[in-house]
Order: sequence, then C-alpha cells, then structure tokens
Amino acid sequence: MRRIEILLSLLLVAILVFSAQSQDIKFRDKLVDEIIKFGNEDSIQKGIWVKYQVKERMTNLQEQKARCLPNCSFNAKSDDRGMNFEFNYYSFVDRKNHIYRGHVSWTWQNMKGSGTLIPGEKVTIRGVVSNLSGESSGVSAFANFGTWKFTKPEPGKPDSASPNSTTVMIGTFEVPKQPGINRNGTPNPYLYLTFMLSGGNEQRFIERTIVYKWQTIN
Repeated sequence: MRRIEILLSLLLVAILVFSAQSQDIKFRDKLVDEIIKFGNEDSIQKGIWVKYQVKERMTNLQEQKARCLPNCSFNAKSDDRGMNFEFNYYSFVDRKNHIYRGHVSWTWQNMKGSGTLIPGEKVTIRGVVSNLSGESSGVSAFANFGTWKFTKPEPGKPDSASPNSTTVMIGTFEVPKQPGINRNGTPNPYLYLTFMLSGGNEQRFIERTIVYKWQTIN
C-alpha cells in the first residue's frame, strides 16, 4: 500500500514537471522511465535459490547385466566439489586386470558457493578433469544448467583427458531473477544443475544433479 502511495505521488510530480518543463524532452523521458521502473518492481518476486535436493545416477553393472560380471566392479562417489569413479575388470583375452579411474574437481566462482544462488548473479564453474589410468580410454566431464551444456574446454585444452593426463572445462551461466512459468501457466520454482563424469561408456559414468528451489524473501 505504501508503495502505491509513493507511485501516485511520483506521477503527480511528473505531471507538474511536464507543465513546468515541457521543452526539456530528455528530462521528461528519463523521469517517465524511472517511474515505470519503480512501479514494475512490485511485479518482481524477491527471493533466492537454495539447494533443495541432490540426485545421483551412475553405472549399475547388475541392471546393465554387464557381460564382464562377476569379474568386474564399479565404484563412484561425488559431492559439490568433485566426482570420481573406478572400473575394474579381469580380461580372459590377455589374462590381465584392467583398471579405469577418472576424477574431476569443480571450483565455484559465485557469492555463496553451491548452497545458494543469488538471482541475477553470474556463476562460473571450472573443472579439472583427470584420467588416472594408463588404459586406452578418455575421461570427460561437463556441466548442464537445465538442458544447456554451458561448459567447454579452456582454450588450447582437449575435450577429454587422455590416459595419465588432464584437461580443463569452464563455463558461466546467469541465475534467473525469478521463477519461470510452466506450459500450463503455473510457476516453476525449481532450477537444475547437472554434473557428469564419464569414462567413455555406460560402464563408467556418474551423474550428479543439484536441484534448487525458489525461496521467497518478504
């Protein structure tokens, strides 16, 4: 109610100014823009995006009915700062044990880290991807904001890390200033930030999705 009273007062001032300075077109237009901007603030929701839940998906040899079973195993873990995996299998062809290891370390450049996203801020995420195996397979990693794959290799770096080497991925996205709208017209209070680490196929991957929920600030 107080904001409406202030807005009406500004409109009255504008009318008086128009009559007194009708020749100053630039001044008039600037004042009108400020009044419109002030009034539109009422239609913008005020809030922040807070971490709501984390979803993980990774290689499941049992579900895949992997042909290497029972002579293979897969382990992986992740948090907001990194991910790693290890795939181990015994080959009856060369009668040797083969181990594939991949790792990525994520660095966040924003005001409050991974726990809170501030509307309008730009978030830069950098990942150092390591292939910790001598096996002939690459290790890659990337991050998606929604469905947008916003990370890419740093200049001069390859898309994936070759055996016993590293590469670097980096990207920036802007945090929405308020919730979006679903197709049915209802507000969508969620954002999705997904990280992926892969050793090249379905037997060597881990995916971590952070779900953010809009929290209104009164």
